[in-house]
Amino acid sequence: MGIIKEALEGYLYSNERSLDVRMLSVTFVAETLGLVAATVVRVALGTALPVLMALVAMTVSVVALIVLVNRPRPSAGLCWVCALLIYDMLNPLAYFLLGGLGSSMEGFFVLSLVVVFLFLRKRLLIVVAVLHCAIMLGVILTGYFNPALVVHTPPDLRIFEYVTTVVINGLAIGTIIMALTTIQGDESAKLDTTMRSLETQRRMSESILESNPQLIVIFDDDLNLLDCNPQVIRFLGGTDAQALRDDFTGHLAAVIPQYGPTNPVEPVIKGLLADLSHQKSLKLTLQMVSQGQLYDMGVCLKRIAYPGREVNIGYLNDISDLEVARRNLVRHDELVGLVNSMAEQLLVASHSEFDALITTSPSALAAAVGIDRIYICEIDVEDGKAVYRQIHEWLSEDARESCTLKSATGGYNHKSVPTWEEAFSRGTVVNQTITEMPPEERACFAPLDIKTMLVCPVNYTSLFRGFVTFERLYEEKAFSADEVQILRSASLILASLVARNTGAKERTTALDEALLASEAKGAFLSKMSHEMRTPMNAVIGMTAIGLAATDIERKDYALQKIEVASSHLLGVINDILDMSKIEANKLELSQVRFDIKKMIERILSVTNVRAEVNKLKFVVETDPHIPQYVVGDDQRLAQVVTNLLSNAIKFTPESGTVTMATRIIDRTSALDTSGVDPGDGSDTSGVDPGDGSDSGGDNGRSVLWVQFEVADTGIGISQAQQQRLFRSFEQAESGIARKYGGSGLGLAISKSIVDLMGGSIVVDSSWGSGSRFTVTVPLGLLPDDESPALSCATGADAPSIESLGSLASCRILLAEDVEINREIVLALLEDTGIKIDCATNGLRALSMFASDQDRYNLILMDVQMPEMDGLEATRRIRALGTERALRVPIVAMTANVFKEDIERCLEAGMNAHIGKPIDMGELVETLRAYCT
Repeated sequence: MGIIKEALEGYLYSNERSLDVRMLSVTFVAETLGLVAATVVRVALGTALPVLMALVAMTVSVVALIVLVNRPRPSAGLCWVCALLIYDMLNPLAYFLLGGLGSSMEGFFVLSLVVVFLFLRKRLLIVVAVLHCAIMLGVILTGYFNPALVVHTPPDLRIFEYVTTVVINGLAIGTIIMALTTIQGDESAKLDTTMRSLETQRRMSESILESNPQLIVIFDDDLNLLDCNPQVIRFLGGTDAQALRDDFTGHLAAVIPQYGPTNPVEPVIKGLLADLSHQKSLKLTLQMVSQGQLYDMGVCLKRIAYPGREVNIGYLNDISDLEVARRNLVRHDELVGLVNSMAEQLLVASHSEFDALITTSPSALAAAVGIDRIYICEIDVEDGKAVYRQIHEWLSEDARESCTLKSATGGYNHKSVPTWEEAFSRGTVVNQTITEMPPEERACFAPLDIKTMLVCPVNYTSLFRGFVTFERLYEEKAFSADEVQILRSASLILASLVARNTGAKERTTALDEALLASEAKGAFLSKMSHEMRTPMNAVIGMTAIGLAATDIERKDYALQKIEVASSHLLGVINDILDMSKIEANKLELSQVRFDIKKMIERILSVTNVRAEVNKLKFVVETDPHIPQYVVGDDQRLAQVVTNLLSNAIKFTPESGTVTMATRIIDRTSALDTSGVDPGDGSDTSGVDPGDGSDSGGDNGRSVLWVQFEVADTGIGISQAQQQRLFRSFEQAESGIARKYGGSGLGLAISKSIVDLMGGSIVVDSSWGSGSRFTVTVPLGLLPDDESPALSCATGADAPSIESLGSLASCRILLAEDVEINREIVLALLEDTGIKIDCATNGLRALSMFASDQDRYNLILMDVQMPEMDGLEATRRIRALGTERALRVPIVAMTANVFKEDIERCLEAGMNAHIGKPIDMGELVETLRAYCT
């Protein structure tokens, strides 16, 4: 019942539906109720099946019509067609099936006629009513004259038929009347609400009109005033609206100065209205006088609809302030244009023309502002005191005859003025008339015929420090704020151009170098994009291939390619980081003892593979007298030699030869390194032996000068290309990168490393004849009684996962917020048996350790994590104060790999640092060191 009630209320009483739809719904619902009642009665009386089917068909049709009428966008015509089909086709059919004359169908005919008269109007009512009556009459007569066509109701059941007819028609008509009454009440309420809303809106519109600061006036094409707001009455000087209506054009002419008896305003306004009739909107500006005050008024005219016609409405705004601002802006733009014009003349002047042009180019600007003299001074120091030295001067035509200042060529010096110095220190200007100056300054400047002066300080980097003075010699009037702003800009331009002209050659050279550097960096960015995107494309592509592969060989192949591409990408990133360190002067060397021969073996193990792939002959020559252990930065030295070998292999065609020779060229005492010839003809006086100390340091350790020579039979390098070979962001030529690849950073980084070591790197080559790179570096020698200690593991003895089997009882706490990084560590150590607990942030790691301090042998701590970072977590762990908290090994495992990042980790209390991407050898070595 609830659903039926909601449906009826939604169809019959919802204000969201139109009145016609609601009324149609009422009649159809009433007819539905009647059909349902008739069907129930017929079923009770045992009526034949065809009769019941006719009743059901009519009921379904009417219900469908209700749904059709209440669609979101019903078609009224379609609804009426369907209704007439029911009334004029189904009803006649039911008439013959339900008893003919004297049956309930007579009531349905009456009800359908009521519906027609309720909803159809005017001509359509007459046509449909006549047609409907004709159909009813035809049906009745047909049944009357052909009784055999009618299924008659048995005589003993006619009383039920009669009662059914009376009840159904009475209920249907009553329902229609009740619903219509309710709908009418709703519509009346809506009408009342609408009228009240309109009245409220009317009053609000009147309030808005009266309170609007604009002058609003409504008038017709004959200039008859129709309406206006009170502001119009006050502005036009009328007593009330009627007074304005009586003489509207007269009041207008009285407030517009340019119109009067000899120049009537009416034709002008009518001409505007003629244009307005086509354009619908016009805007203009008028000067109007009200109560003796002149106003700039902005006028907007529009055409609007008025009862029965179109009229004109005018909006008038006081734009006096805007006009003043506009005129100031126009003047400002004019002065800016003059400043730009002056700057343009001076900018394009040659050095020989500049001095002459600077005495004439400010003329237009000076005339516009009322300036008679301009001079540029720089601040110099003589005997410890500031002196103003004039370097350029401009004079107007009048000032040239009466001016007492000397020209720029003769020079003019003046002692500093204390009040000026104070203003210069604050960066403010001095804007004074002669009468406003202190007595001592007035006595100084009065003989110079100065009435007003504006002094603008200028500090143009390190090239110029001084001021520009603008003077009025005949008018004692301070410069306006806008003039000060413009002239201050002009002073900066003049002073900067003077400074530019003075140091033209130096600046031109610097600019050329800057442009070359900018072009080189632009090309570098393009190369870096290619170098980084190429392996990244391989990583992404091979990842997709691996994921799609169904056999293990295909997946292994994809993983191998991903490993190669990732290593290449990491190398590019490391080159960029190295270059950024070099440019920031943060590249530092480590001084450790290392096995130089094993370093060479590690280099060859990497480069031999590339040479074999390229089918090259690889010749290695090593001086047998090279000691096994030396002191220096083996990683950076290996980086340099590896880069040279990689370039040689890259640029040498198949069947070519690459040679690497290592030799000693000299030994020197740590106390005397001067005069040593490194083998390239360069002077090595004062060369740092490479251990980060002075020559005489490190217990008198001697210096060994070692030379690494890499030669190839490749494409060679021309003399022009060699000039820029070691520059940052450049390769020998642009085509090299396209053909052979590479970032162009390798040689620049190598040169910086070698220079930092105190050595040298030279190239000997010509185009098409191969290349020979020679690197000479000083390495520290170990005393005979000093035992060697390697700084890093070589490939032969590098720790491996298998060597960690003895650590199966070890438990590690891994603090890492990124899930994939946790998965990597867990996968790498999966076969070791080491137990690993994970924490997703520093706060969680602190809590897990504090709850059971003896549980963990080692903590691997990421640095950047949410809630609490690794540095703070380490400090908190150490701050627990227990013996275990102070001694538990904490190792940073982070992508922050700069030296200062490592130092911050150690300062926070960590024991060591492992960089990301994780190097397996480094990880294994760390576990062996701290988990035993």
